[in-house]
Amino acid sequence: MIYKVSKTKSDVIRFLNFVENSLEIDAIKKGNLKLVLEELLTNSINHTSNNLKPLEIGIDVHNDSINIEYHEYSDFFNIYDYYNGSDIMEDKINRMEEGGLGIYLIFNLIKNYQFFYDQKHLKNIMKFNI
Repeated sequence: MIYKVSKTKSDVIRFLNFVENSLEIDAIKKGNLKLVLEELLTNSINHTSNNLKPLEIGIDVHNDSINIEYHEYSDFFNIYDYYNGSDIMEDKINRMEEGGLGIYLIFNLIKNYQFFYDQKHLKNIMKFNI
């Protein structure tokens, strides 16, 4: 199922409440999914507000796995490169510096991640499993 979420706090809260109350999945996986989505949605609101197209979030539940496809209309940004590209993350973690730690959290909760930029539609696409 694909969900469209506008870049407003109220729509994000509504969507996260839907995830919490309507998806019938393991409680731990649901908690991890909600945390990852909360971080991604918050980053989208804070960093891509110049584009008003809604976010598109596909959620597919298969037995033990939750497959997510997250589409964000914005300039190119590869979250993996940001996370993995330098010692910045390790330095932030060691100093408990604000900013970017949500990305660290995301990468500790997801598996089998892929990132690419759709040049035709000008959107970042992130696929992962929980």
